[in-house]
Amino acid sequence: MASLEISLLSGKTQKIELSKKQPISIGSHTSNDLQIEGVASMQCRISWNKKGYEILAATSDGIDVNGTMSGRTLLNDGDLIRIGEADILFLDEVDLLDLASPLPDTSDNQNESSMYDLQPISKDELEAELRSPPKPQEKNSPSRSKSTKESSRKQEAKSAKNKVSKSKKEKKVSKKIEPLPVEELPADDDLDLESAAELLEAGSSIETPQAPERTFLSRTSDHASDEIEGTSETAETENKSTLSLKDRIRKRSSKNAVRPGERQITRSPLVLSLTGGGILLALTALTFWFIIGRDTAKRHFDAAVQEMEAGKYSQAIQLFEKFQENYSKSDYVDEARILLSKSLVEKEISGSTPAWKSGLEATDQFIKKHRDDSDFKSQHPIIADYGQRIALGSVETASRTKDRDLLVVSKNAEKILTRYSPQDVPPTETLAKIKAGYEKAEAEILRKEVFDVAVLEIEEAIKQKKTLKALKRRRHLLDRYPYYNNDRKMSTVLDQILEVEKGLIKINNEPVAASNEEYPETFPQVVTLALHTRSRSNAISDGRNVFALANGSCFGIDSITGDPIWQRPIGLDAPFTPLTVTGAEPALLLYDSRHQELICVSQKNGKLIWRQAMPSRPTGHPLIHQGLIVVSCDSGDLLSLDLLSGNLVSQIKFAQPLIGAPGLVYGEQAVAVAGHEAVVYLVSLRPFECKRVTALGHRPGTIQIPIIPMGKLLLVCENDRADSALLHVLDGNGENASLNELEQYRIKGHVQSPPVLRGKQLFFPTVPERITAFTVTDEEGKRKLTEIASYQLQDPLSCQIYLSAGSGGQLWMSSSALRKFTLLNSGIKLDKKKIADGLGAQPMQLIGNNLYLARRLLSSNSVIFTIANRDEMSSSWKSILGTDILATYSAGDSGLVCVTSDGDIFRIRDKDFEPSASKFKERTITQLKLPEGLTEPLKTTQLSDGKIAVYCGSPEPTLWILNSFGQLEQTIPLKAPLDTLPILIGDGIALPFHKKISVYRKGRGLNTVQDFVLPDDVDAKINWKQLIPISKDQCIALTSSGQIFTLQYRTTPARHLAVVSMTDNKQPIDFNAGISNNFIAISDASGQLQLLDAKTGQPKEKLQLASPAANDLWITKDLLFVESKQNLSCFDISNGLQKRWDLKLSDSSLTGQPSMYADQILLTLRNGTLITVEAKTGKIQTEFNTPLPTSGATVNLDQIMLVPTVDGSLYRIDQVLQQKGQASL
Repeated sequence: MASLEISLLSGKTQKIELSKKQPISIGSHTSNDLQIEGVASMQCRISWNKKGYEILAATSDGIDVNGTMSGRTLLNDGDLIRIGEADILFLDEVDLLDLASPLPDTSDNQNESSMYDLQPISKDELEAELRSPPKPQEKNSPSRSKSTKESSRKQEAKSAKNKVSKSKKEKKVSKKIEPLPVEELPADDDLDLESAAELLEAGSSIETPQAPERTFLSRTSDHASDEIEGTSETAETENKSTLSLKDRIRKRSSKNAVRPGERQITRSPLVLSLTGGGILLALTALTFWFIIGRDTAKRHFDAAVQEMEAGKYSQAIQLFEKFQENYSKSDYVDEARILLSKSLVEKEISGSTPAWKSGLEATDQFIKKHRDDSDFKSQHPIIADYGQRIALGSVETASRTKDRDLLVVSKNAEKILTRYSPQDVPPTETLAKIKAGYEKAEAEILRKEVFDVAVLEIEEAIKQKKTLKALKRRRHLLDRYPYYNNDRKMSTVLDQILEVEKGLIKINNEPVAASNEEYPETFPQVVTLALHTRSRSNAISDGRNVFALANGSCFGIDSITGDPIWQRPIGLDAPFTPLTVTGAEPALLLYDSRHQELICVSQKNGKLIWRQAMPSRPTGHPLIHQGLIVVSCDSGDLLSLDLLSGNLVSQIKFAQPLIGAPGLVYGEQAVAVAGHEAVVYLVSLRPFECKRVTALGHRPGTIQIPIIPMGKLLLVCENDRADSALLHVLDGNGENASLNELEQYRIKGHVQSPPVLRGKQLFFPTVPERITAFTVTDEEGKRKLTEIASYQLQDPLSCQIYLSAGSGGQLWMSSSALRKFTLLNSGIKLDKKKIADGLGAQPMQLIGNNLYLARRLLSSNSVIFTIANRDEMSSSWKSILGTDILATYSAGDSGLVCVTSDGDIFRIRDKDFEPSASKFKERTITQLKLPEGLTEPLKTTQLSDGKIAVYCGSPEPTLWILNSFGQLEQTIPLKAPLDTLPILIGDGIALPFHKKISVYRKGRGLNTVQDFVLPDDVDAKINWKQLIPISKDQCIALTSSGQIFTLQYRTTPARHLAVVSMTDNKQPIDFNAGISNNFIAISDASGQLQLLDAKTGQPKEKLQLASPAANDLWITKDLLFVESKQNLSCFDISNGLQKRWDLKLSDSSLTGQPSMYADQILLTLRNGTLITVEAKTGKIQTEFNTPLPTSGATVNLDQIMLVPTVDGSLYRIDQVLQQKGQASL
């Protein structure tokens, strides 16, 4: 009966009997007769096809039968079918002999006798037999032939039965031997004793009639007589029917009897029995040998498998290799071959230290070795698993060992995973994990590579003693990878850097004497515009002054009246505000940026006491202590000066620039100063030398305020982030302080101004407009800084903040206004009252109960210096210093009108420059009332009728019209801001609003003249660049996009502005045109220079410049001046555009229109340089500098030539020009 034996990988077995009528289906679906996981819904079917059982595949891949993929196969006994995780063995066992059927009689001749029926014959009979002719031997009858075949088939079946083994691959007898009928018994020669005994035993229970005895003739047909051969067929039938089974067996047994001496050895029953028994014993021995050999191979195979399952892959590999060598024909050799390949992979990728690269190679060998196997597809899940394990494991190991080669291994393993995973179920989640691991490993490897390179660069910089370079490289590494902050190697190289840094410090104790002589005064005659207003005129000065810096000048202001007492130019961008000191007399420390000198002046009159040259710009205010001045410079120099004489006593040169100002440590015998990057130095005052170099780790330029002493502590403020600052609390206990960091505290906002320490309360100002209060203690074991409260203004501005602390937790803050705060237990309380709106310009000064503060308005660059009673929050006077002069206009004979950005109109006369006149112009002729909240500067122009127009924009656009003497005539509120300055046209004022031009008529407003409006398709970003009057009723209007309109004011049929002509250059116009009586010069962004007729607006000449204009164009007489890229070109426009000369302008540009001085051209540069050149050749004749940068072009006041400067001063220069001219001759 045919059956299927199923063996699963889990160890379970199952047997299914096959039926010829009912096929068997196999697949993963529950409807199948045999369900196997991990295969198709229906994988195959086994059915009977009238010849045998066949297997039919239901998929295109086919079925693995005996290692060969096939779509349809006829099954034989012992065939092995592999489907998924199941091994299926087909068995078709047959019955070798059915002893229950009757034994057939195979006698060929009914008359043949047994050996017991033989009788002697006579001599006559023998002679007659011999004389008779030999009878031809008959061929075997059909029944005999058939009987012989059946007997042979029976012997083959019996032999096959003895050779059956338990091997799954050996084939068994496939056909079942049918029982033979009685008539077809085997030949007598083939009937052995065993068969006879069986027949006797089977027939003993059956009673059959005794057969009559027959005459014995011969054993074979050769000895049979003719009579026996001639016996009738009827007699044979009758004899057969009457013989019993016992007689029939006896008959067949006696059939082989022969006479003595005629016996054949090969036909001897004994020999045949012994031979048969020997063969049987040999077969039995062979069977046992096969079984024993099979069991031995199985034991060796199981031992190898057991080692493999135990994780002992090296032993398993040896056992599998030995098994294949010794049992190459075993049923398990194919499985052993696969398990060997698996063990080779597992050996590399398992264990505590997997060799992923070798594992990948072993996996590749696995694939190459078994890819041609019929059941290779069943190995796909295993291969995919290997790919997954190698891909994930290699990136994890690469992340740990920083081996980049493992990333390549992971990529290749990922390809294996993708290739051998089910296409319908891709390993998406696993691939995502591999990708994440790969990215992490790649980042880790890159980090290690960057670290190694950085360490080499740092060590090389240390060898070259370039400590700043080493610190910079170290900082870049730690910025990129904070992971290495606590790395031992980083600590080692930092110690090496500090050691080299200290070794590079140089000390110079050679004294340098200061100078007490003033520089020669080039411009003795000057008038400074300084508006002063006060509410009380009866105040009496007590002789004490307060001080303010304003646009490059230091002013001494009477503390009671507010009157300006003295002024001293010191240059722009001072590194610190005036610092009061007490020496032989009350003095003031200043830094003169023009000469790079530290100067000491008298507080009373600003006269020089001494001046000392500095190696570079100071990094903060000097430290004054015990008659010494300690100054840090950005060149890396720390200077010690004598306070009284200004002599340089000692100088320390560090290896890197310094930053911030030095702070006095506890004990007052040493100072701490911060380096430009990462380090802090401890310097003793006597002797003046560096005691210690400590690493703080701050970034370049992040320390903006001095180091703050707090008892035994030092506070360093680092603006390391955009929205917060880091406070470093250092050990500052004495001359031998370690400067080690004790704690850190992060505070919101940027620290740009020094905090205020009063008792144990520390108030920190941070931008934007926030105050944070702390308590400070230097006791051991306690937190050094403890935040109490903080307060931030609503809608804060990013501006400088200056604090002043008082008793009872009171605090005043000058930022966008002066405000008062009180520190309470519940927090910081803000007083509702505020005064002095404007941005704080310098730290507040305190005399008695009065605060003195400097501030600026958003619309002006002038400094408003104000007194404030801090209790009452009221002010009694103000002075405007460093007045920002917008323009100067001639005001008839011997007069000038000056318009300032604060809306103050001054009138200057020639008598103001007499020696007896005051240097300060404090009174104005007009003060324009500017709207509150003005954020844009004022603009001014002189109209064609000599009047002056002043304009302000949002929030309340207004136009003021002044007469030629500076007196206010008209105030015109505007409905919108103007794009540029207005002009006169017709009987009104042309106002260039956005995308349109309106005409304002005095007394009639804006609605009486139809507006000129740009087309709707014009970009909204385009605005009016300039309006140029060319006649009483005509003007030229320039747009920022390069369009040039010629407009005419017409009164018919209605008042309107008509377009006379329009030219579109299609290039932006960035700067104002040059204007003269006859010509208008325009330059666009492409560098094209055009010369227009001033009366018609028609183009006359064009020229392509080498580079576009970088400043406004000016025309003086018939000379056009065009500035581009620090080069000034002069063109003669009397006859076209003919270039006369070029002049290099180094690091500056023109500040206004060139003017004529005699036959020379006077050029005024923004940096304060005045140059006279020959008009024809451009050769420089004279060159000199004003004390401060200029704010406008030179102006003439009768016979006096003046130039305005940024501090609001007007310097007389005609005398200097004469002296310089004579000297040049």
